[in-house]
Amino acid sequence: MRNKRFIAALSICLCGVVLFAGCGKKESTKDTVKSTSSTKQDTSKKEVTSKEDTTSSDKESSSAVESTTAAETTTEAGNSPAATAVNVPTDASSMILSAHALALCESETGLSYSATDNNYFWNATAYLLAGYGIQSAAAEIDDEGILSLYTAGVKEFAASLFASYDGNNSPLPDIPAETNIISYDSGNDCYKVAAGGFSSTRAEFGDCFDNGDGTYTIKVTLKVDDTDGESLGVWNMTIKPSAYTGSGHPLFNYSVVNFVKA
Repeated sequence: MRNKRFIAALSICLCGVVLFAGCGKKESTKDTVKSTSSTKQDTSKKEVTSKEDTTSSDKESSSAVESTTAAETTTEAGNSPAATAVNVPTDASSMILSAHALALCESETGLSYSATDNNYFWNATAYLLAGYGIQSAAAEIDDEGILSLYTAGVKEFAASLFASYDGNNSPLPDIPAETNIISYDSGNDCYKVAAGGFSSTRAEFGDCFDNGDGTYTIKVTLKVDDTDGESLGVWNMTIKPSAYTGSGHPLFNYSVVNFVKA
């Protein structure tokens, strides 16, 4: 069994020589992501769950408890106290792409979800673009495997990862000096990242809860494909409907509110 933190052929390659090329080059595809590195942060959050006490001293109170616990409830950190188990909403199915990018990013970099840390913002966005940016109709990949996507398209991908980011009214933040897996071409107003699929890992959705406040919390497991279901980590991803309207045919209908280790 391989080390759980080893991801074969998945790291994003920094093709520095080509990151400043123009955006209008011929499309092609690749199915691996090359090496990447970034500053590690050692922070984590844990799911908090609570269950109703069904113990009672008499039959009357016991019956009352039974009626209130007929439907399973749970409490997630930061969510409503009584979340109901449901299926993942059909229009949220594409969020498996966002979940995959976030889980792989955190597994490889050691970073933890933060909507206010620009280093995390751009690492996570770069992973999503590298793995799935080609699904945008506006994306292009040149002969050397560099994906280019204009700002409006990048905003949609970023908005799927960060519900707190207002892509309708705010520019994308500057890329920090320490974030070297993505670059901005100001002459063509596009962002560039080494493209590649995540063919050696997969993300899977597990239990989903309707928090009763417009958000859903979904269990996400990152697995290695060429093993017998080896898990690289489990997270709880909370999402809500996306407010981004800058895409005529959006790939993502939801945005991530939080993404924490289970």
